[in-house]
Amino acid sequence: RKTRDVNSRSMALVGPMFAIRRKYIMNAMAVQKTPSTLAIDQPSQDRQALVDSLRDNEGRVDVLVNNAGTAWSAPIDNYPDEAFRKVMELNVDAVFALTRDLLPLLGVGAGPDSPSRVINIGSKDGLHVSVTHEDPTFAYGASKAAVHHLTRYLAVDLAKRHILVNGIAPGYFPSKMTKPLFESGAGLEQLKKHCPLGRTGEPKEIMGLAIYLASAASTYTTGEVIVADGGYHLS
Repeated sequence: RKTRDVNSRSMALVGPMFAIRRKYIMNAMAVQKTPSTLAIDQPSQDRQALVDSLRDNEGRVDVLVNNAGTAWSAPIDNYPDEAFRKVMELNVDAVFALTRDLLPLLGVGAGPDSPSRVINIGSKDGLHVSVTHEDPTFAYGASKAAVHHLTRYLAVDLAKRHILVNGIAPGYFPSKMTKPLFESGAGLEQLKKHCPLGRTGEPKEIMGLAIYLASAASTYTTGEVIVADGGYHLS
């Protein structure tokens, strides 16, 4: 089957990766001013050009959100090696590489009282095996579990640089990836049946988590993966 790219929503609607330069101070619960946001959708071969452009035009990055997401579903007997590699390369490799390459810019304004932030978008599929997919998404679940643990590794390693690294593991929200499920009456009802809250997520519920992780309220939080799936992974 074809891959399905995710355009998740946090602070902005973007492609696989985006960086945010923060020119304002957020209090514990509210954004006071509109941030300067750069939406980035770049193949890996252009990563250095992207880093150079951010350095020359912005000079710093205060919040980096790695929002990489693609999936491939197929029965295990027919699951192609190339598809598995593609999912892992985008969902895991790109997250690590972009974070590594942007460390100098993330470090510009980072300090004990104003740490820079990295927010990795994982998935509830990285926490349990989903029963709602028509065919298994082996690489997707494995890649998102890897993102969750990579988040913890980065949090420990970058703490001394005053860079906080946390993650968000969304459940089912409206997106390109979930569109077929949302358009399937039976599939949507099955999903709700397995969700303790009995519904799907709303964009504002992811936005709030991203704002929290980029705000002063989270300056003592690092290495955490916050699940927003209505309790689905517990069922």
